[in-house]
Amino acid sequence: MSLDRSRISRRDAIRLLGTSALVAPVALRAGRRDVAAAAGWCYRDPIFSLDGKVGHIYVAVELGNEVYSKSQIEVVILHPRDAVTEMIWVDPIGFGHGIAASFKADARLVKSSAGCPIEVRVKVPMTDPMIPVLVLYAPAPGHRVTSQALGRANSWVVLSGVVVS
Repeated sequence: MSLDRSRISRRDAIRLLGTSALVAPVALRAGRRDVAAAAGWCYRDPIFSLDGKVGHIYVAVELGNEVYSKSQIEVVILHPRDAVTEMIWVDPIGFGHGIAASFKADARLVKSSAGCPIEVRVKVPMTDPMIPVLVLYAPAPGHRVTSQALGRANSWVVLSGVVVS
Protein backbone atom coordinates (compact mmCIF):
# COMPACT_ATOMS: atom_id res chain seq x y z
CA MET A 1 0.00 0.00 0.00
CA SER A 2 1.56 3.30 -1.04
CA LEU A 3 1.02 6.59 0.72
CA ASP A 4 -0.17 9.39 -1.52
CA ARG A 5 0.44 12.59 0.48
CA SER A 6 -1.51 14.70 -2.05
CA ARG A 7 -4.78 12.96 -1.09
CA ILE A 8 -6.41 13.03 2.29
CA SER A 9 -7.16 9.62 3.84
CA ARG A 10 -10.38 8.82 5.66
CA ARG A 11 -8.51 8.80 8.96
CA ASP A 12 -7.04 12.25 8.23
CA ALA A 13 -10.44 13.57 7.15
CA ILE A 14 -12.00 12.31 10.36
CA ARG A 15 -9.18 13.91 12.37
CA LEU A 16 -9.70 17.25 10.59
CA LEU A 17 -13.47 17.07 11.01
CA GLY A 18 -13.09 16.10 14.65
CA THR A 19 -10.76 19.01 15.29
CA SER A 20 -13.17 21.33 13.50
CA ALA A 21 -16.12 20.00 15.49
CA LEU A 22 -14.27 20.66 18.74
CA VAL A 23 -13.07 24.12 17.80
CA ALA A 24 -16.04 25.49 15.83
CA PRO A 25 -18.52 25.96 18.68
CA VAL A 26 -15.91 27.57 20.89
CA ALA A 27 -14.57 29.76 18.09
CA LEU A 28 -17.99 31.00 17.08
CA ARG A 29 -19.09 31.60 20.67
CA ALA A 30 -15.92 33.15 22.06
CA GLY A 31 -12.96 35.25 21.03
CA ARG A 32 -9.45 34.16 20.17
CA ARG A 33 -8.22 33.97 23.77
CA ASP A 34 -10.83 31.35 24.73
CA VAL A 35 -10.17 29.25 21.61
CA ALA A 36 -6.43 29.25 22.28
CA ALA A 37 -6.97 28.16 25.88
CA ALA A 38 -9.55 25.50 25.05
CA ALA A 39 -8.00 23.91 21.98
CA GLY A 40 -4.28 24.61 22.42
CA TRP A 41 -3.68 26.47 19.17
CA CYS A 42 -0.72 28.73 18.35
CA TYR A 43 -1.85 31.88 16.51
CA ARG A 44 -0.26 34.32 14.06
CA ASP A 45 -2.24 37.14 12.57
CA PRO A 46 -2.40 40.04 10.15
CA ILE A 47 -4.69 43.00 10.82
CA PHE A 48 -5.97 44.99 7.84
CA SER A 49 -8.35 47.77 6.84
CA LEU A 50 -10.78 47.69 3.94
CA ASP A 51 -12.51 50.98 3.15
CA GLY A 52 -11.65 52.12 6.68
CA LYS A 53 -13.14 49.03 8.39
CA VAL A 54 -10.76 46.84 10.37
CA GLY A 55 -10.51 43.07 9.95
CA HIS A 56 -8.40 40.52 11.80
CA ILE A 57 -7.27 37.17 10.42
CA TYR A 58 -5.96 34.47 12.74
CA VAL A 59 -3.79 31.70 11.31
CA ALA A 60 -3.38 28.81 13.74
CA VAL A 61 -1.81 25.40 14.11
CA GLU A 62 -2.13 23.12 17.10
CA LEU A 63 0.26 24.12 19.86
CA GLY A 64 3.65 22.50 19.32
CA ASN A 65 3.27 22.13 15.54
CA GLU A 66 4.64 25.63 14.85
CA VAL A 67 8.16 24.15 15.07
CA TYR A 68 7.50 22.32 11.77
CA SER A 69 7.20 25.62 9.88
CA LYS A 70 9.63 25.82 6.96
CA SER A 71 9.03 29.30 5.48
CA GLN A 72 6.76 32.36 5.54
CA ILE A 73 3.03 31.99 5.98
CA GLU A 74 1.27 33.32 2.87
CA VAL A 75 -1.93 35.33 3.36
CA VAL A 76 -3.78 36.77 0.35
CA ILE A 77 -6.89 38.89 0.90
CA LEU A 78 -9.07 39.11 -2.21
CA HIS A 79 -11.35 42.15 -2.26
CA PRO A 80 -13.59 44.23 -4.57
CA ARG A 81 -11.68 46.24 -7.18
CA ASP A 82 -12.80 49.61 -5.82
CA ALA A 83 -11.97 48.91 -2.16
CA VAL A 84 -9.28 50.96 -0.42
CA THR A 85 -6.91 48.56 1.35
CA GLU A 86 -4.31 48.96 4.07
CA MET A 87 -2.26 46.39 5.95
CA ILE A 88 -2.24 47.66 9.54
CA TRP A 89 -0.05 45.02 11.15
CA VAL A 90 1.65 41.82 10.07
CA ASP A 91 3.20 39.43 12.58
CA PRO A 92 6.98 39.53 11.95
CA ILE A 93 7.49 36.13 13.62
CA GLY A 94 4.81 33.97 11.97
CA PHE A 95 5.86 30.53 13.28
CA GLY A 96 9.50 31.60 13.04
CA HIS A 97 9.51 32.86 9.44
CA GLY A 98 7.03 35.74 9.33
CA ILE A 99 3.94 36.35 7.26
CA ALA A 100 3.82 37.52 3.65
CA ALA A 101 0.42 39.25 3.55
CA SER A 102 -0.97 40.91 0.45
CA PHE A 103 -4.15 42.19 -1.18
CA LYS A 104 -5.52 41.24 -4.58
CA ALA A 105 -8.50 42.79 -6.36
CA ASP A 106 -11.05 40.27 -7.58
CA ALA A 107 -13.82 41.15 -10.07
CA ARG A 108 -16.10 38.46 -8.56
CA LEU A 109 -16.33 40.46 -5.33
CA VAL A 110 -18.62 43.51 -5.36
CA LYS A 111 -19.38 45.97 -2.58
CA SER A 112 -22.93 46.21 -1.31
CA SER A 113 -24.81 48.07 1.39
CA ALA A 114 -23.86 45.20 3.73
CA GLY A 115 -20.12 45.93 3.25
CA CYS A 116 -17.16 44.57 1.32
CA PRO A 117 -16.98 40.82 0.69
CA ILE A 118 -13.53 39.27 0.95
CA GLU A 119 -11.96 35.89 0.42
CA VAL A 120 -8.92 34.97 2.50
CA ARG A 121 -6.39 32.44 1.21
CA VAL A 122 -3.73 31.11 3.55
CA LYS A 123 -0.87 28.69 2.98
CA VAL A 124 1.30 27.52 5.88
CA PRO A 125 4.44 25.72 4.63
CA MET A 126 5.31 22.87 7.02
CA THR A 127 7.58 19.84 6.89
CA ASP A 128 4.50 17.66 7.53
CA PRO A 129 1.66 18.38 5.07
CA MET A 130 -0.91 16.67 7.32
CA ILE A 131 -0.75 19.32 10.07
CA PRO A 132 -4.20 20.96 10.49
CA VAL A 133 -4.36 24.71 9.79
CA LEU A 134 -7.20 26.82 11.15
CA VAL A 135 -8.02 30.24 9.65
CA LEU A 136 -10.38 32.52 11.58
CA TYR A 137 -11.80 35.98 10.86
CA ALA A 138 -12.92 38.55 13.43
CA PRO A 139 -14.19 42.07 12.66
CA ALA A 140 -11.40 43.56 14.78
CA PRO A 141 -8.74 42.42 17.26
CA GLY A 142 -10.41 41.07 20.38
CA HIS A 143 -13.84 40.71 18.76
CA ARG A 144 -15.77 37.48 18.32
CA VAL A 145 -14.72 35.16 15.53
CA THR A 146 -17.38 35.24 12.81
CA SER A 147 -15.94 32.88 10.15
CA GLN A 148 -13.52 30.00 10.01
CA ALA A 149 -11.97 27.44 7.66
CA LEU A 150 -9.96 24.33 8.40
CA GLY A 151 -7.39 22.78 6.08
CA ARG A 152 -3.87 21.40 6.03
CA ALA A 153 -0.33 22.66 5.81
CA ASN A 154 1.18 23.23 2.34
CA SER A 155 -2.30 23.67 0.79
CA TRP A 156 -4.37 26.79 0.35
CA VAL A 157 -6.96 27.14 3.09
CA VAL A 158 -9.77 29.35 1.74
CA LEU A 159 -12.06 31.35 3.96
CA SER A 160 -14.91 32.80 1.90
CA GLY A 161 -18.22 34.45 2.65
CA VAL A 162 -16.69 37.09 4.90
CA VAL A 163 -18.11 40.62 4.71
CA VAL A 164 -16.10 43.49 6.17
CA SER A 165 -18.66 46.02 7.37
